[in-house]
Amino acid sequence: MIKIQTPGYKPVAASWQEMGGIHGVPYTNWSGDPNGPDTPVDDSAWEGYCYHSSALFPQWHRVVMLLVEQSVTNEARAIVGEIEKDTKIDSIEKTKWRNAGSKLRFPYWDWSDKKVEKTGFPKIFIAATVDVIDPHKPTSTMALSNPLMCYIFEPIPAGAPDQSPVYFSQWVRTYRWATRSALTNDVDGPRPITAPISVIRSKLARVFSFPAEAPEELQPTYWEYFSDASKTLPNAHLAATLSSLEEPHNKIHLDIGGTGNMSYLEMAEDQYGTYQEKAGAIISEDSCLPPFRKDSEHYWVAKDVRGLQPGQGLDKYYTYPPLTLPVKGGKSVTIDVMKSSTADERIEYIAALREYYKDDPVPLRDGSGVKAKPRFFYPDLDPDTGYKIISGYRDFVVVGSLSQYAFRGSHRLELFLDESFVGDVSVFSRLNPEQCEA
Repeated sequence: MIKIQTPGYKPVAASWQEMGGIHGVPYTNWSGDPNGPDTPVDDSAWEGYCYHSSALFPQWHRVVMLLVEQSVTNEARAIVGEIEKDTKIDSIEKTKWRNAGSKLRFPYWDWSDKKVEKTGFPKIFIAATVDVIDPHKPTSTMALSNPLMCYIFEPIPAGAPDQSPVYFSQWVRTYRWATRSALTNDVDGPRPITAPISVIRSKLARVFSFPAEAPEELQPTYWEYFSDASKTLPNAHLAATLSSLEEPHNKIHLDIGGTGNMSYLEMAEDQYGTYQEKAGAIISEDSCLPPFRKDSEHYWVAKDVRGLQPGQGLDKYYTYPPLTLPVKGGKSVTIDVMKSSTADERIEYIAALREYYKDDPVPLRDGSGVKAKPRFFYPDLDPDTGYKIISGYRDFVVVGSLSQYAFRGSHRLELFLDESFVGDVSVFSRLNPEQCEA
């Protein structure tokens, strides 16, 4: 990643700043698509390629992550190639680096893990330097600048906006929770995670509450509500039990980004910009995902990103180990996304994932600090088979609808009961929304 972030990196299209520009400023064509259109589809505004608040949000972001992962792994292989040619490095060490290069996968942080409530933000994202094994002296390490802490702009992207408390046109590097200063020197890091991890886990549990199969007439409705946070469901009951994939994504942007780059659409690209769907636009499995091409004549389309098995879209070369989750009755379910599954198995998988992310209500009740209020009513019905009544616990679902452009930049609604945090709804938006749909 250090090499990819170095000014003048070749190929230019695989450099960190060039890839970041796909997702936000500067609003120019990506060099990896030199034969792409020279003007925006909508002449009123060129707002970048990135899809947010769009039915294409999941598909487009899968391809942009493929690009980043490809760039990182290609550079890792290049480093291994240099080590192979170095006559000063012994064969044993070369074998170690060769094996490490072949096993390299793009790492991720599971921010939904219950341990995050105690461990907080990983230190690898905050440390100024990292220790790396020196292939010439394998018993010693060398300290390198940490490319995961921040990205240094060379140059600052054209069009980077300023508005207190952010000064992107003056900040020469990315920040997370920056100070309210035009020239902050803070070694930044997110504030302590104060919201219970059950909040983000409950959002994910509702993401996995969509049916494995839906009536044909409801499929577009379900997909729109799953794919992005801007759509509403006509049925209030469904809105209370389901959640968009984009909403927890927005929450993570704001939790980590704070007053820095990750919290603003225009500038979020280099921490890892928007085409809004025009009224009447038809979104389908054949919708193009520019600027990503699968050959010189064709862009990736939405259906290309589907699935990981042969015959499901284009080959993406992902590999995932099987995931075994406990379920009721002391049993377990093993999910292997690399293998085909029946409709019944998918129903079983979804139920297991929903149960995994859903927290036990008893510890939530006991640890909330909220004194139970008198019951509204006493139900006369006995609980269904396999269920039991939990005294002093109620599960409320609050459905909120917020304007994406009510304020300059991203914003959030937080709900409290007395002094106890209940939940939130996050909006990931632009600092300059004038040309966006109001």
